[in-house]
Amino acid sequence: MKRKVSILQSGRLGDLWYTAPLAHKLDSQGYSVEVVYNEVYGNPFTFFPYIKARPVPFVHHSGWGNMLNEAAWQLRWYRKLKQENHGVIWRQIYPFRWISTRIQNVPYITRWYADFPDVNYRCAPTSLDVGNDGTLLVFMYSQSVAMLNTPQSHEWLHQNLELLIERTGYKPIVVAYGDQPDHPQYETWRGTLDDYQKLIARCGMVFGMITSAHVLGQLLGKIVVPLYAKKKSIIDTIGGESLVCYHRDLFSEKELKTLSDDEFSSDGADVLVGRQQTYRQAGSSTAQDSLKKTFGLHRGYAKSSSVEFRKDSVVKNVTPNLVESQMQVAQAAWQLGQESGKFRSPRVIVSDAKAGWIEFERIDGLITLGQHLAGEPEDLDMIHRAGAALGRIHRELTIEASAVRRADASCEDDPDIVPVHGDFSTINVHCDKKSGQLVLLDWATARALGDYANLASR
Repeated sequence: MKRKVSILQSGRLGDLWYTAPLAHKLDSQGYSVEVVYNEVYGNPFTFFPYIKARPVPFVHHSGWGNMLNEAAWQLRWYRKLKQENHGVIWRQIYPFRWISTRIQNVPYITRWYADFPDVNYRCAPTSLDVGNDGTLLVFMYSQSVAMLNTPQSHEWLHQNLELLIERTGYKPIVVAYGDQPDHPQYETWRGTLDDYQKLIARCGMVFGMITSAHVLGQLLGKIVVPLYAKKKSIIDTIGGESLVCYHRDLFSEKELKTLSDDEFSSDGADVLVGRQQTYRQAGSSTAQDSLKKTFGLHRGYAKSSSVEFRKDSVVKNVTPNLVESQMQVAQAAWQLGQESGKFRSPRVIVSDAKAGWIEFERIDGLITLGQHLAGEPEDLDMIHRAGAALGRIHRELTIEASAVRRADASCEDDPDIVPVHGDFSTINVHCDKKSGQLVLLDWATARALGDYANLASR
């Protein structure tokens, strides 16, 4: 029988995930590990199978009363766990070790793991399907720092967000919680705690103000770009970030360039294999090196164009010599959707090949197919409809000769060559939340087929 160890963990959701590296280390040494924590956070360890969740009651108070209640809760459970006659590791964050950690001026996680120097606390194995779908998750509201929830702070966030979008080409998705309203410009996501973890596992970058997202993103090897309130408050940071921005500062060009490295460019398949090895093996390199390599690996596969969202339209920047081809394919897709009734695709409003942009109609009220299936995993009808739409594209999408771009010259005489979407995935296949209609977006991401292609072998 395995020896049992309880990790008594104070703090919030991100602090709970920071127990995973230690728990995995103990599990590999033959221990059965449980984490004891405030039950308000549900079960954050669904995808960390070496941890047994043990949520326990906790009563919140305001002001100094909460600090005293926090101290009493920790002491009470520490004594109780000791009485159960097994090992106990007390992971204090507040209030007992707070002052000493602040005096040391180090991230609290660094202080936590000082007693475990052989544990790499920047990564943790998981059963999550970890990859990079080219999305940039945006966390706009802070749950603990009021100064970050003002209109001025949101403007500061958006300015930095636009810089990151331009640099990466990633698709922004605003992650909302509680009463937070839908974002007027970008897709808004809401979901369960398990869905939240799956979302982060599949994204390309975590950006914004929520520490739990920073922590989980870092453990899964994501590019993590937090926004912090005060430069001097190092205790409130996680350390090892890919890039950091403090209140009212903007990213410089030099800082943004640190997020990519041509030395590590590769295609998407290499990225997924490399990422899975990194996560499953709990990482053999430092977190910072891992993050740089992760972004660099994906860079060759990332979307290269940036997008501007307007009130009734979306303007996409495109390499000038590709504007005509992409515009014709997008317009043909819109026409096929209208005629077949199998899907909808944005109509082209106008384009400018010299300036390098295409303006599309804006379609609101969408969720990705992945989000839909996460909520309704047995909706086979939606999957069949997506397959039927793809079949129509392969059979009936008409591409003018002047717009044709083949994936490979060798396939020119292939009798099975067909028009392709290029990235027919659960990210670019959407559902209208009201009507249930399929909506297909972004017909210009065929990076795995070459620089850009719209014809390929089936």
